[in-house]
Amino acid sequence: RMASGWAAAPPVICGDRVVFTPHSEPVLNCLDLYTGGLLWKKKKESFLYVAGGFADRMVLVGADSVAAFDLADGKAAWTHSLQPSEGRPCGRGVATDDHYHLPLSSGQICTLGLSDGKLASRTYLPESAEGGAVLGNLVMSRGLVLALGPEGLTAYEQREALEIRIQSA
Repeated sequence: RMASGWAAAPPVICGDRVVFTPHSEPVLNCLDLYTGGLLWKKKKESFLYVAGGFADRMVLVGADSVAAFDLADGKAAWTHSLQPSEGRPCGRGVATDDHYHLPLSSGQICTLGLSDGKLASRTYLPESAEGGAVLGNLVMSRGLVLALGPEGLTAYEQREALEIRIQSA
């Protein structure tokens, strides 16, 4: 089944750990960077992809939740459940400072604190409010949020960057 595997992702190096999702097996493996020894293994469950390694945690995005696991032992640090009314993840998110920004099919970006998994904010994009394009994968660069979805690339200017530009003008 196609849904049994992970979405393609390169290995993630975080501190002295390497975390990877083998294509042939629905598990998350954590290895010691220096010896290559297996430290822990976690079943895929309903997770879709590895969002990344942040400080001493690995964040995974699932169909209905986002969760962080301690790199030391693989135990759950926090889980944030996504309600059906919020939509499902519709692309890869992006991290900034202590936040992870996840695009949802409802046309919003759900921002979670990486330290505790609590909802920090929700951003509703104008096109999505009018039934526009699905966001897709997110990237932030030079004051822009870039969303690459099935209908193409869309750029949104971040409020802080716009305010700075206005002040300087």
